[in-house]
Amino acid sequence: MADDLGDARSRDENRRFRDMAERTKSENPVYAYAPRWVPTGNWRMSVFDLIVYTLGIGVILMVLGMRLFGYIGD
Repeated sequence: MADDLGDARSRDENRRFRDMAERTKSENPVYAYAPRWVPTGNWRMSVFDLIVYTLGIGVILMVLGMRLFGYIGD
């Protein structure tokens, strides 16, 4: 019988691996106050992350440019 996500044996294995991962994260003081959703380990940017990053940098550059050319500020 194949292990699917719903059977008891696979749930126990998932629970065991999750406990091991949480223990290894908690041993490192860098992750002590990190929320659970913070990506740790081998993390790569998705297309959505890249779009948000690019838009954020664009807004910052736009505001700096407007300030430089006198459109905003005193």
